[in-house]
Amino acid sequence: MLWKKNLYVLCLTQFLAMSSMQLIMPFLPFYIEKLGVTEPGAVTVWTGIIASANFLASAIMSPVWGNMTDRLGCKIMVLRSLVALATFAVFLSLAQNVYQFTAIRALMGAFSGFNAAAIALVAVNTPEQHLGYALGLLQTAQVAGTITGPLFGGVIASLYGYHQVFHLITLINGLAAVMVYILIRESFGPGCTVRDIRDPAEKNGSSPGQTPLWVVFVVIFIAQLSVRIVEPMVPIFVKSLYQDERFLSLIAGIVIASTGVANVLGAPVLGRRSDRSGYKLTLVLSLTGAGLLYLAQTLASSPWQLGILRFFLGFCMAGIFPSANAIVGHLFPKEKRGKAYGIISSATFLGNFAGPLTGGLIAARFSVHAVFPVTGALLLINAVWVVKSLMEPRKIFNPRQEEN
Repeated sequence: MLWKKNLYVLCLTQFLAMSSMQLIMPFLPFYIEKLGVTEPGAVTVWTGIIASANFLASAIMSPVWGNMTDRLGCKIMVLRSLVALATFAVFLSLAQNVYQFTAIRALMGAFSGFNAAAIALVAVNTPEQHLGYALGLLQTAQVAGTITGPLFGGVIASLYGYHQVFHLITLINGLAAVMVYILIRESFGPGCTVRDIRDPAEKNGSSPGQTPLWVVFVVIFIAQLSVRIVEPMVPIFVKSLYQDERFLSLIAGIVIASTGVANVLGAPVLGRRSDRSGYKLTLVLSLTGAGLLYLAQTLASSPWQLGILRFFLGFCMAGIFPSANAIVGHLFPKEKRGKAYGIISSATFLGNFAGPLTGGLIAARFSVHAVFPVTGALLLINAVWVVKSLMEPRKIFNPRQEEN
């Protein structure tokens, strides 16, 4: 059961890498002030620029690293990304001004490529009938790291100072790289054979008669764009529903965390379900449910109503990305999956880049409340796009896989 061992090790690595990258988020605006930016408006602008630079650089370079994954192997690219994260964290601690810090963050995004490499490694080494479950579990680790990282980062920064956080990022990713080097074993034997049947017309894309990659690219981009449109606006919306300033931050944190908790709980469940009932069906239902729940959030009259709606939203969102990634895994032979997931990662990073900007423009032009129906409409349109444009991939299993 080598694929299970690889999966569990990669999930732990994903958790460590994602949590380490979120450690700086609680104090990033304060660290920008320490770098010499003191005007409040400028601090806000630089915070957005630093985040956007990281996502944009990642979007540009992800296909490059994905292509190298196909040529050099998945494990070596996971190791490369972890070493890059550890190295650039040291450089971040040495930055003397906000320009240097922004440039280093952009380089960190450009040279990381961890998510694409990790997804490719799981997709190549996991039997096809377990692909949805495996990718769902990997997403659980990613979301769990995203939730816990800011919490620990805030505690460590408060107790030991900002620079110790950067050193901790280096240590965590260094240890994760050692763990991957020792414990991960790439296997291309019968238990992890992807597809034994090749169509002679298959060239540089997915198999003839199946969904083109760009269709899934659009699905993931719109889904990630929708998530990131709303996220920055949730605290502002909570403030309009809850007037007690003493507990405002706590209530906003609970509302935001509820989505992540549901995502952690739902991803492996929906991933396993999609392996049985079909990835397209799971994707359509998840997108539709998420769209309707965003529309319902417009009507929330208290933080508790909003928190409950966002909890169910997190469960629906847990079915979107593992199903879409599993579809990509079934569309491409293993020697092309690295490049495919590199391109798909670009869709995620572009959504991360464009989402906050779009949400800010909508809120500025109309109101904070307007971002919810707009996002809901986008997800419902996305569901229709999936129904019309995406086909359930053909699943061709090696008979020996059924034993696993």
